[in-house]
This record gives sequence, structure tokens and C-alpha cells, in this order.
Amino acid sequence: MIFASDLDRTLIYSKKFIKEGNRQDVMEAEVKDGKVISYISSKTFQMLGKISRKVQFVPVTTRTMEQYKRIGILREIPHKYAIVANGGTIIEGGKEDEQWKSIVEKRLEGECLSLSEAMDRFKRISSPVWVEKTRTADDLFFYSIVDTQMVPMDELSDFEKEMDAGGWRMVHHSRKLYFIPKCVSKGDALLHISNKIDGLRDVISSGDSVLDIEMAGVSKYFISPLHAEIYKTMGDIAKDLNIAFTNQSGIESSEEILQFVENRISQK
Repeated sequence: MIFASDLDRTLIYSKKFIKEGNRQDVMEAEVKDGKVISYISSKTFQMLGKISRKVQFVPVTTRTMEQYKRIGILREIPHKYAIVANGGTIIEGGKEDEQWKSIVEKRLEGECLSLSEAMDRFKRISSPVWVEKTRTADDLFFYSIVDTQMVPMDELSDFEKEMDAGGWRMVHHSRKLYFIPKCVSKGDALLHISNKIDGLRDVISSGDSVLDIEMAGVSKYFISPLHAEIYKTMGDIAKDLNIAFTNQSGIESSEEILQFVENRISQK
């Protein structure tokens, strides 16, 4: 069995998601420039450690490789595989999966606009009025930090259609606007890993973003926190995809997610 989970706002959280009375029940998850920027519930950490000794735990993230490596708490959780850069990169045994890298490179070359061409097209509509900064992610995709109040939604909607025709998708998540090739997918990467593990299909996954929905398509079970973008934007569609939701929001929801996983493991 595999348990594949998104990290940010699913298992680890920034300080704003932690209630004042729960500060003593959390642990440091990530440090940047000497400052703690992400936390994990102590109970979640304990449960995840136990789960990772029963099944294959696969951390999944849209973060770049460099950003992923900052999450020090993962060094204490057993795992052979990890998915980073939204599925563009698979780590196996601490090294990049070269077979997957080759697959992604061939698909990027044949199925979509190049990164440079996609960025050039975005420059035609972007403006300092609403785009604060733009960054590339491991030479696979790019994203912008935007002022959500100033985004020209009609123009952006037309641009989304243009990018879709070029093999790219646009995802607006909080203050980040992602532009990602369709072939760079968490779901495809997870399927690749499950095929490597003797064609294993007994997969549980979790996540909060619409970018995580692709994992639901290759999983037997998928659970998302109540505060998630999935819950807010997809509504009844999510129910049709057999997506479960926690009853709690914030960092407490991570404990509920892992209890869900524990229950499914015990039923196996």
C-alpha cells in the first residue's frame, strides 16, 4: 500500500494556521535562514512515523527540489520515494529517478510550448500593477506572486485558453499563479511509482490544492482538509470523484487525515 501526501497546508503549516492554544502541540518542520517557517502537529509526526513503517509513504509537493530539502522533519520519516516540482521530478533512494526524468523531458519536447516561449507569452499580459514577481521552478514551470485584488480576470481567462492550447495549464492558488505543462503531473508521477512497486494499485492520497486532484485519479482513496481549495472550489464535483473531507480545518486536519489512513490500513 502507498500513502502519498501533499505537504504544505496538508501535513505541514505556517504559523497562521496554528491556533494560539495549540502552540505547545507542534514541532518545527522547516527552517529558512535560521527562522522556523513551517510546523507539524506533534501527533501528526508520531502517526506519520508509524504509518511510514507499515506502508510506502510518498511525500508530494509542487516545491522545487531546493525548497523540498528545507523540510528537515522529513529526514526523520522513513520513505524511499518523493515527488517534487509538481511531478516533474521523482526522488528514489535520495537520487533523482533518471528513467522518469527522461520520460518527462520527451513529453515536454513533444507535447507543449517550451518554458521560455510560455514565459514570453505571459510577459505580454503581465504588469507590475498585479504581478509582484515571477519565478521558474527547476526549469519545468513558472509561477507569479500576484495582487489578487488587481488581477485582470477577463484578460487572464483568455490567456488561460491560449496556454491550454499550447499544452499548459494555469492554476490560481492563494497569491500564487502557476503555469505548468500538462505533462508535469503529480498523478502521472504517482502512477509511475506505483507501477514500480509491482504494479501496486492500493493507493491512498491527500492534498489541498486542485493540483493534487490528479492523484485522486490514480488512488483508491483521496482525502482533503476542510480548509482546502478543493473543498471551496469544486463542491459536489469532488464528491463525484469520491473525495473525502476532514471535519476540521487548519493543522488539526492533518491528524484527521492520518487517522483516515490508519483506518484504511487496518481494513486491508
